Amino acid sequence: MKVEIWSDFICPYCYIGTEKFDRALEKFEHREYVKVEFKCFQLDPHKLYEESGSVLEILEAKHGLDKVELTDLVRSITDMGKELGLRFHWDGMKYANSFDAHRLIKYARKQGKDAAVKHLLFERHFTNNENIGEEEVLLDIAKELSLNEEEVDELLCFNNFAKAVREDMELAEDMGIEGVPFFIFNEKYALSGAQAEEIYLQALEQLWEEEKD
Repeated sequence: MKVEIWSDFICPYCYIGTEKFDRALEKFEHREYVKVEFKCFQLDPHKLYEESGSVLEILEAKHGLDKVELTDLVRSITDMGKELGLRFHWDGMKYANSFDAHRLIKYARKQGKDAAVKHLLFERHFTNNENIGEEEVLLDIAKELSLNEEEVDELLCFNNFAKAVREDMELAEDMGIEGVPFFIFNEKYALSGAQAEEIYLQALEQLWEEEKD
């Protein structure tokens, strides 16, 4: 069984949704037969890291929210995160370009460490308020996970895996994927958004019953 997950590391719902999926997968009796592939999606591919522009200011302007609506949105996301043990530090959070982070995920998949990199990218952005588009941050993640630092440095200096990242984004556009997280189960079923843990588990179990032979 294959599960493809389109996400962006600056998307709070992706952090929550992929965490819920991970927990559902842990409960799935036949999880050893499930292959998960993280696909690349950028909510705003042209946006660069801004020292002066916080995520809250960008959300407010981009979605036309007033102060009350913004406060309610942030509280809702924060509360969902707390239920999963995820921490969102909004005040120091900056918008970042995630393209190089996606390239790192593609490299890490070949090392069998893409899930671990995914988790650290979310944590560094939302909890530590680090710029995940910065080479130093990505190299530090590689070091923490014992990835080959020379290979990762070369990856970041050149354009390695850029084509693979763009192909994912083009595929998402062709499929009409407009928001993330977006889950595709064996090219048969799709789920959009951060669903309840039980929904992901139900999808895995249903697919197993249909295709276990």
